[in-house]
Amino acid sequence: MWRRILIVVLILVGVALVWGMFSLPDYMTGVHQRSVTQSLSDWKVEYSKIESHDAVRAAEMLEYVKGYYVPAEGYRSTPEIEAALESQRQDTIDAFVAALREYTNKDFGEDSEAWLANLRTSDSFDLSREEMNEFSKLVDALSEEHSIEKALAARSELVSASKQAFPVLLNRLNDQTYTHIEFLGSVSTTDLPSIGQVCFEILRIQIEGRWLKGMIQFHILDQSNITQWVNNHSLKSLTEMRQIALTQAIQKVESQPEDEIESKYAKEFLRFLRDKKSYIEKPGYDFGKPEEDPFDEF
Repeated sequence: MWRRILIVVLILVGVALVWGMFSLPDYMTGVHQRSVTQSLSDWKVEYSKIESHDAVRAAEMLEYVKGYYVPAEGYRSTPEIEAALESQRQDTIDAFVAALREYTNKDFGEDSEAWLANLRTSDSFDLSREEMNEFSKLVDALSEEHSIEKALAARSELVSASKQAFPVLLNRLNDQTYTHIEFLGSVSTTDLPSIGQVCFEILRIQIEGRWLKGMIQFHILDQSNITQWVNNHSLKSLTEMRQIALTQAIQKVESQPEDEIESKYAKEFLRFLRDKKSYIEKPGYDFGKPEEDPFDEF
């Protein structure tokens, strides 16, 4: 009798194991899918309205959600379930982008790296949303649609704002809107200058100072690297930024072949850079007074 009971028990255990082998993956898949659904729902609610303290986190989460729940090949599910989860994931991504767009008044779509660069620059310069908007209006005023008097006044205000205006100027570097021909002398172009070019020159002259055009090949900053350079040094004061930029420029000239460094032209240029560097290293140097500071002259 006991043998029969043991046989029955073993048969039941075997059936349970076989059932488990086929049912457990489906069960675990269901649990995981419910977990994914809940997580996406929670994130959508959490980041549908962004405050300053979680803006960067929202951009980081945007990147995470873009790669979230991508089933591996052979994953047990159905096309209907996968389509529903993918739709929910896209809804969550769209909610993140909409919230970031509302918070910043910018639109980088689903490009999380662009959002992060924008937010980290703004945070490093401790700008409020209202200040960002005011500086944006000043940049808009550089357009040829406005009078030259208004455009010049706007540029003057952007210069006076010093480092605080940098985030907005960086964000507008690719603005192709035409500005006034009067700005032609301050940008490196033979065409009608754009707002982006004027923004770049405001940034470069404030950081590197005004150089002779024949020295342009030794500039540290250009359109391709200025955003990264400023972000890397955003916690520095403007004076410190200038010291770093001039040091790098001096090193760039000194790295040229010896016969070129020994030329009269190179020696004069090195003297020019070293004089500028000595000037800003003087005790009491005040970059807040443009009329006394050759770096801010236009």
